[in-house]
Amino acid sequence: DATSRNSSFSGGFQLGSFSIQQTAGYDRRLDHARGGFGDTIPGLPEQANENITWASSINFQQRLIGTSTFTPHLQVQGEWVRRDSAASALRASAPLRLNFGADLHTDVYAFLPGFGPVSRIRHRFSPSFGYAYSPAPAVTDIQRQVFAGATQIRQQNQLTIGFSQTFEAKMKDRMPAGQPGAHPDSNKVAEDSTSATLDAPRRLAQARKIMLLSIQTSAVAYDFVAVPDSLHAVVGRDRYGLTTTSMTNSVNSDLLRGFQLSFTHDLFNTTTTTSGGTATSSRTFAPRLSSVNASFSLSGDSWLFKALGLTGRAVQARQPDTIRTGAANPQGGTPVDNPNTIGLGLIGRQVPVPGVTGGPAGAWTASLNYTLLRPRPGDSFTARSNQMMQGNLNFKPTQNWNVHWTTSYSFTDKKFSDHVLTLTRDLHDWEAHFDFVKAQNGNFSFQFRVNLRADPDLKFDYSQRDRQTTF
Repeated sequence: DATSRNSSFSGGFQLGSFSIQQTAGYDRRLDHARGGFGDTIPGLPEQANENITWASSINFQQRLIGTSTFTPHLQVQGEWVRRDSAASALRASAPLRLNFGADLHTDVYAFLPGFGPVSRIRHRFSPSFGYAYSPAPAVTDIQRQVFAGATQIRQQNQLTIGFSQTFEAKMKDRMPAGQPGAHPDSNKVAEDSTSATLDAPRRLAQARKIMLLSIQTSAVAYDFVAVPDSLHAVVGRDRYGLTTTSMTNSVNSDLLRGFQLSFTHDLFNTTTTTSGGTATSSRTFAPRLSSVNASFSLSGDSWLFKALGLTGRAVQARQPDTIRTGAANPQGGTPVDNPNTIGLGLIGRQVPVPGVTGGPAGAWTASLNYTLLRPRPGDSFTARSNQMMQGNLNFKPTQNWNVHWTTSYSFTDKKFSDHVLTLTRDLHDWEAHFDFVKAQNGNFSFQFRVNLRADPDLKFDYSQRDRQTTF
């Protein structure tokens, strides 16, 4: 058993292009004493670990041509560590580090001809460059022992490169009514023309812009300083070169609102060889798709259903349900209680249970989330490829009823993992919840709750659980 406590602080001020920032963090972990198991496994004594970090930085942003900016900066950082146990006590401070560097950000534009209702397409490429240098400090033996492998005790000389790009479409301009070539519906005359004056400001209607494609790429770091042989196994990379081991790209578009796509590539294949009792690791550049995450959401007022005329009464303007919304839980309601940990849902997954939501009868939202994991063969004994699809559906069959259903399906195991069905009934100042849960291990749970919306602790609960017994 262990208890932990952490806190952080950040602050600063800015005066024109000049800014100062300070950050500090405190982390404390207490590992309680544990008894041994028999004569072969000894017990562990109580151990307390404390860690304090702080940093102060000065930045100056200089505007260059167009949107280009150049930002030199200076940072001072330190760290203090305490480790106490029944057998030993250790206190050490990391050497004071000075970091010098500069960041350069710019935008490069290219304009492409349009087509159909699009008058022009703008391609914006935004590269960014960051350089950081920190001289190697003088360290003691205790500092070398405590902070071995960390960046506090070695020289840093690193270049970071990142970039993003977007494709924006500008729709054809609307022309003022009355001009030659103007479309009859391009501009509408004011409803009360008599109230308009000749001195009133006039501005042409702005052309609508659409984000066709946006690609965000994670940064890549290159270290010019060779890593000593003693730190090579700890750092886990070549003695010099790329320190980035994976690259992530995120894609979205206004043409598919609610759709998010991100995929990550593992850049290097690491192999370990043993010779003469000494293990040596090496890596080769071999990009491999390691993970994919895609999500897509729809609702009754999505553009697809508007185009098909299937929105119906669910497209009405939704007003926030201020009376039913509480400060502790904006959606109202209480979470599913699971005191005996029967394993509802996937491991590490929180089962969302909404409360009564506002909106007209017939309103609905649905979302799908696809996850793919592809670890390299031999990376870990427990790592394995997995494909999972999670679905959520929330709708209001009537004004006072709300239904939420979520489930997950594993393409790897070819079976559903769990199902969660929640029915919520609005009872004016009260609300009732009916929760039906079937976990991935076969356990079934039913829970009925009635609670006062103003005070959720004032409630009535009933639960029934069925556990599968295995032999």
